[in-house]
Amino acid sequence: MKNRKPYDLKYVMILYDFGQVVINSYLTYTIYTICVDSWEHRCMVKNNPVYIRHNAKRIQAVAWHTCLIKFIDLIDTVLFVLRKKANQVSFLHVFHHALMCMIITWAVRNIDSFAIGFYLGFAMSINTSVHVVVYFYYGVSALGPQMNKYLWWKKYLTLFQMCQFTAILSYMLHGFMTGCEEVAVVEVTVFLYIVAIFIMFIDFYKKYKDE
Repeated sequence: MKNRKPYDLKYVMILYDFGQVVINSYLTYTIYTICVDSWEHRCMVKNNPVYIRHNAKRIQAVAWHTCLIKFIDLIDTVLFVLRKKANQVSFLHVFHHALMCMIITWAVRNIDSFAIGFYLGFAMSINTSVHVVVYFYYGVSALGPQMNKYLWWKKYLTLFQMCQFTAILSYMLHGFMTGCEEVAVVEVTVFLYIVAIFIMFIDFYKKYKDE
């Protein structure tokens, strides 16, 4: 691989990126709908029989779909390597994708016991909507340099992602303080993971602005 030329994966990337837009749009709508329908039962959902009875099948289905797409996201890394974009396989990139796969796998494995809190649905509804925008940018960018004039909003992408983390952390913190979310090992771990990602994004944004 060291002496190979980078692979030209333009059309693969276009198909992959816009495919991600479609899939994440579906997930955003589905998860958002469940969250809205379940809003009045959001506090301590795992102890709420009404929430469980009304949403069990929908939550199980969307959890599996979300888990699948998070593993599909790993294709990003494969494309970076094949295109010899090693600089894009950063610690932030690897840490984010690896930990996300672990968290979503835990959620799916524990979905039947409803050990997960409402915060995870809230977080994923925001995360998938952000992915719609990010992959749309990637898809348009992959069409060629002639599209750069339409991508003036690139500089706002990282800020948009940082707003995502702010919203999720704020919701979780409010849930912890009001008793709506359980303060257990898993919840604290997820919270600290998001804090770590947030800090790394801030550092990335500072370096981006300096350049």
